[in-house]
Amino acid sequence: MNLKKQDLIQTTFNGRDSKLVGKWRGNLVFSPVDSDEDECLVYTPNEVAELLETGEFRRVGRAFFGRKLANLDELREYTKASIYSASAGQPYTVVKEIYLDSQDFEALSRDFFDDQPWLSKEDGGVTRDGKIRCIRVVNSETEERFLVNNEGFSYCRYTALEIGPTV
Repeated sequence: MNLKKQDLIQTTFNGRDSKLVGKWRGNLVFSPVDSDEDECLVYTPNEVAELLETGEFRRVGRAFFGRKLANLDELREYTKASIYSASAGQPYTVVKEIYLDSQDFEALSRDFFDDQPWLSKEDGGVTRDGKIRCIRVVNSETEERFLVNNEGFSYCRYTALEIGPTV
């Protein structure tokens, strides 16, 4: 188990997100992200490891979404710079996955501003609990991938690489 302060987990028994806020007497303390909740979760490190292993806890992925980056190379540079800046990234949820063959994936990777028929006005945005709604674009032959939040546009307006657990 490699959790650190500010990491997010989702509890499967109620689907809510909690943030690791610290320790109390050796136990891990998780605070609810939702402002309507005020009850914290307190577990031993062994209990948390078991809950993660059984799937009762899921780590929530985070990503650095760059606005209007031109291509995959720019996205890689942006992600590297964001990681080095010690930014926490943004939590996200994948609303659909698009699988492209290598030729189409490479073409898209060279030009994020190219209109895509699989992007619609309903795609993208943010959930009520503050997660970025995005599409995972996957090269069906190599499994290389990136995330897109088009904010209703027909091109890849915001893009990110998955750097944490995939959700």
